Amino acid sequence: MGAQVSRCLRCFPPLPFSSTKEPLSETVPLHTEDKSFVSPTSGIELELLDDHSSVRVLESLDKAHRAVLELVEREDLDTLVETAEVRVCGKVSVRGYCLRTVWETAVGKERVMEFFRRADLRPTWDVNMESCRVVSQGEYTVTYQLYKKVMAVSPRDMVLASKAYNQAQALLDVSTSIDTPDCPPRDNVIRARVFAGGFRTETTEMGLTRVMLMTEIDFGGVIPKSVMLRMSAMNMPMFIKHLSQGLLKDASI
Repeated sequence: MGAQVSRCLRCFPPLPFSSTKEPLSETVPLHTEDKSFVSPTSGIELELLDDHSSVRVLESLDKAHRAVLELVEREDLDTLVETAEVRVCGKVSVRGYCLRTVWETAVGKERVMEFFRRADLRPTWDVNMESCRVVSQGEYTVTYQLYKKVMAVSPRDMVLASKAYNQAQALLDVSTSIDTPDCPPRDNVIRARVFAGGFRTETTEMGLTRVMLMTEIDFGGVIPKSVMLRMSAMNMPMFIKHLSQGLLKDASI
């Protein structure tokens, strides 16, 4: 488990960096709660996480699962970043933007997936994350994530429901945004929405683990979606490097 790994990544795109004030600077509303959010594929609004709502969350996750599988196969995404270690493809969507990132590591697929699911470890390697905590666990896991303010990009948070799926010989973890009274919107923090997110691992013919991260997300705020897409893509190699270093350290214990 202590084998050298190639540069690795995060479930959902890292908070982009910017050094300019205009036109990228944002004015964060004092209240960012949006009760009108309803997506045809995921991210449904929930009154309570009771039994009835749990059924709705599972239905939303199944829709997100289908959307993630489509992202795996999509051929119309533009190549935004390509190096010897990582390839990042993406495209602006009606609701936000899609991003797909692929890389390989020598660590086994089960170990990679286990590490990525560890909410307690996330802030130790994700330099943009302020905090990450598990809200509840059961048939699916609900996680709250808070991201730091970076330059002109205001702080974001998100509430995600996640569930594991088996896909042939691959492992797949699917997420989508939900609303819950346990994690109400916060003043001066923009609530980002993940319509469909996936973290996929599979073993290659060479015995390596191919890792794929897919997401369709709306980061909210005033920065144009096309700018957010390219900023997120440009930051992926560094994000992967940090994830890989954390994974290697954890795998060496």
